[in-house]
Amino acid sequence: MNPLDVDVEFERAAFSLAVNAQIPGEGITVLLGPSGSGKTTLMRLIAGLENPKTGSVSLGPQTWFDHHQGIDIPVRKRKVGIVFQDYALFQNMTVAQNIGFGVAKSDRERTADTWIERLDLGGLADRYPAQLSGGQRQRVALARTLATDPDLLLLDEPFSAVDAHLRQNLRAQLMGLVAAVKKPAILVTHDLDEARQVGDWIGVMTAGRLARFGAAHEIFNDPGEYAAACVLGWRNLLPVSSWNAGCVAGPWGQLGLSGVPLSAKWLGIRAEHIGLGPGLVPDCALQAKAVRCREMGAVRELQCRLADNSMLYIHRPWNTPLPAAGETITVHLPAQYVKPLGEGTSLAGTQLSQRASTSPCPPLSTLREHEAHSTSVV
Repeated sequence: MNPLDVDVEFERAAFSLAVNAQIPGEGITVLLGPSGSGKTTLMRLIAGLENPKTGSVSLGPQTWFDHHQGIDIPVRKRKVGIVFQDYALFQNMTVAQNIGFGVAKSDRERTADTWIERLDLGGLADRYPAQLSGGQRQRVALARTLATDPDLLLLDEPFSAVDAHLRQNLRAQLMGLVAAVKKPAILVTHDLDEARQVGDWIGVMTAGRLARFGAAHEIFNDPGEYAAACVLGWRNLLPVSSWNAGCVAGPWGQLGLSGVPLSAKWLGIRAEHIGLGPGLVPDCALQAKAVRCREMGAVRELQCRLADNSMLYIHRPWNTPLPAAGETITVHLPAQYVKPLGEGTSLAGTQLSQRASTSPCPPLSTLREHEAHSTSVV
C-alpha cells in the first residue's frame, strides 16, 4: 500500500501548524499530544476539511492537495473514511441504512449484510442508533466507514465514549480489521494504554509540530526531547546543568555518563529500568529516600525523593519486597537506559556509556524549574 505524504503549513488566529511526515501505507499510526497540539487539525487537513496555507498532501502517486500546483481534491473524492468521536450516525436511519450510506445503491444490501456480520452486529440491522449501546454505535460507525472501501481511515478518539470494559475488545477488533484491509489508519487518542496496544507507529504532536515519529517501540523507549517524553508518560526527568569528562550533573546529583551531547537539557529513564540496593556501579548511582509504595496491579511503584526533593519513580513486580517509607536507599540508573532529551531538537539514538574517569564534576549551575508534565505512568 502506498504511504501517505504530508508536508503542510497551516495558520489561523492564535495557532499555526507545520508538519512534514511520511506515514506508512499499512497499519495504525497513533497521534499523541496534549489538547491544542494540532492532532485533530492535522487529521482535518489530510481529509480536506481544511486547507493548508502552503504544502502538499498525497497518498502514493495521487496528490490530494498542492498549493503551488493549485490542486485541491474535494473531500468526497479523496476516499478517506472518518470515524468521529461522537460517531455521527444518522438518527433517522437503521443500522443497515447507516452502513449502506455512501455505497452504490445496487450494492447496499449486500455490503451492509457483510459488515453487520464482520462487526458482530447480527440482529441489529433494523434498529436505530438510539436503540443501541455505545459499543454497538461505535461498531456501526466503523462499519459504515469501512463499507465505502476508503484508501485511508481516520479515527478521532473513537473509543473515548465507550465504557472501559468494552474498549479492549473494540481495540482488538480495530487492529484485526486494519490488518485485514491492508490500508493505513491514523488514530488520535490521549490514552497511552490505547496507543501502546493498537499503534504500529507513533507520532507525537507538540505545539503544532510533529516532535517525534517512528515505530511504536522506538518512540516509547526513546522520546528524544522533553516535551515528547511528557506526552509519552515519562515521569523520571532529571534537568541537566553541567557536563565534564563523562560526568553529567544537576540539582539531583551526578551520574557517570559519557556521550551526552551539550544540547541535552534533561535525562530521562523509565521506571522499570532503575535498580535498587548495594553493590551497584557507583558512577551510575544516586542516594534517595523512600517516600511511599503504591500497588498498581502487576507492579508496585516505589516513590523516592532525591537530593533536590524531586521525585523518582521505580517499578517492581508486585511480589518484590520494597524499602519502607523513610529509608535511605541507593538507586542505580544503568547508562544504557538513560536517554538524553533536548527541548526542541530530537536526540534519539545518542548512545551513552559509563564513564572511565573519576574526576569530579564542576560546580552545579541553576536550571529553571521543571515544566509541568504528564502524570501517566510508563
